[in-house]
Amino acid sequence: MVRTVGLGSAEVCALSGAIIAPFVREMGKASHPLVPQFIFGFLAVTAGFLSLLLPETKNRSIPDTIREAAHISRKNVAKRETETIVVLKDLKSRSESTD
Repeated sequence: MVRTVGLGSAEVCALSGAIIAPFVREMGKASHPLVPQFIFGFLAVTAGFLSLLLPETKNRSIPDTIREAAHISRKNVAKRETETIVVLKDLKSRSESTD
């Protein structure tokens, strides 16, 4: 289900871009010739930065449902909270030992 929604969303974005691209190119004739290059470049760089927000999936199972994704997300949050508590306890013990 999750994969289908993601793939469908990606296809809608791709088709929208394919429809809009000729109009952006023509905008260069109506305005400055570099305008389309800046628009396409900006969108490419933005897409690259947004891809950095995607979670790493190497050697991991990918969830098939929203419920599985929520379970994985909760597990990661609990792990981060545990790591934070351990680090805070370690910092507290270090500060007490230096006093």
